[in-house]
This record gives sequence, structure tokens and C-alpha cells, in this order.
Amino acid sequence: MMKQLSISAALLVCTAAQAAGVSPKNLVGGWHCETRAEIAQGETETVYRADGTFQAKELVRIKAADGSEWAYAIEGDGTWSLNKQKLTETPQQASIERRYSDETSAALAASPELQAEETALFALLQQAVQDHTPQTYTVTRLDKQHFDVEQSDFRSRCVRK
Repeated sequence: MMKQLSISAALLVCTAAQAAGVSPKNLVGGWHCETRAEIAQGETETVYRADGTFQAKELVRIKAADGSEWAYAIEGDGTWSLNKQKLTETPQQASIERRYSDETSAALAASPELQAEETALFALLQQAVQDHTPQTYTVTRLDKQHFDVEQSDFRSRCVRK
């Protein structure tokens, strides 16, 4: 469960990357990112502004033990800075809500055990969303149209919008 929290929190704040020797101004603008981790996937739309602020919207999908997909919409904003290959994002406010298919809702309604597991995960995700701790990511690529982030438990590939 903690790994899910770590990955989901990373998905929430990890939406961009920068390579060594590239100016922070190259990150400014809109990006569409796809993030992959062992148990989760995410798609994020992020805008990095020249004043050091960002705004992000993400849909995170997590595979449940029964094979169903739990989906969460996360929106937030904050500040960012770039130092060499390190992108640091500091969330200032964020929100999360469930986005389930009818099939997932039915599976949750039919299984008290699955419902308890999802409720516990959602509580952890809410806590992560409310945590305003700066998150730092290693940028592996940044050019005019692409940037990538790779960490030990996930990777994000982004294209300019």
C-alpha cells in the first residue's frame, strides 16, 4: 500500500523533466505526459509558467487486486525550479476525486474487502495530495518538443502541447 502511495504521489507531482545544460526557459509552456509505474499509469496536462508556477491535471489509473481499474482525477498547482538535471515541484494546493467506470463501481459494491482496500488507498492518496513537501525529479531529456523523467519506480515521457 505504501508503494502505491509513493507511486501515486510521484504521479501527481512528476509531470516534467530537464536535461543538463538546458535552460529552465525551455520547460516553460504546456506539456502532455504519460507516466508508467509497476502498478499505476497516469496522463497529465501541465503548464509551466515563466514566473516559476505550474498547474497540472492528471488522471491516475491503478490496477486493483481483482483486476478492476481504480481511476483518480488530480488537479493542483504550485511552484517549480530547475537546477541542472533536477526539477523540483512544490505543490501549493491540490484536489483528488474518484473516477470509476460502472463496472468498477459494481465490483466495489459487491466486495466489502475490495471496498475497504480502495477506501484505505483513497485516504492515502488524499493525504499525499494535501502534502506540500517539495518533490525533486531527475530529468533525462529536454528538447523543444520532448522531455523525460526516470526514477527508480516510474518514468514519464512528455510532449509539448
